[in-house]
Amino acid sequence: MRTLQQARVRPLDRGAAILGLVVVASVYSDGWAHLNIGGLDTFFSPWHAALYGSFTALALLLGTATMVARRRGARWRRAVPAGYAAGIAGVAVFAAGGVLDMLWHVAFGIEVGIDALVSPTHLLLLVGGVLLLSSPFRSVSRRSEPRIALAWPAVKVDDSGDSPGGLLPQLRLGVRGPGGAAGADEHPGGCART
Repeated sequence: MRTLQQARVRPLDRGAAILGLVVVASVYSDGWAHLNIGGLDTFFSPWHAALYGSFTALALLLGTATMVARRRGARWRRAVPAGYAAGIAGVAVFAAGGVLDMLWHVAFGIEVGIDALVSPTHLLLLVGGVLLLSSPFRSVSRRSEPRIALAWPAVKVDDSGDSPGGLLPQLRLGVRGPGGAAGADEHPGGCART
């Protein structure tokens, strides 16, 4: 059995993780632009170009890895790198969300405030992005023991009213315990004991 520290990170995992960080940075820069640059009411902006360009680079990386395995004789199911099947589905969901987002913005304009976070097309992009960007972690998890998934942060909502915002829920990060249940062995602040 290989421990998490002994699990070798493949170049595909490293490349996908780096491109995933670029996608996330592009999302943040796009949000910053919408909040800080007046009159930015077009889908066709440098920030969207960075976002969809980095997404395209990541999709091409996964497509290339799949095609290389396919050319080596692997069947389609086996050609998709281990841990990346959901990522391939995420590419399709994200691409559909991107096209629909463009159509949404042309038809209804650019959302402002909280509406931008809950627009149907942005939620579709979020689902596709999570499937895609979590692929390197799933891939490493499949090659390590104990499973890295048991150490992934778990988000809990504290709706006791004691949050700094008063009645607003507060998100707390914990770490999944050995049994996989979040919060099985936590300090009051929401972090797991080591």
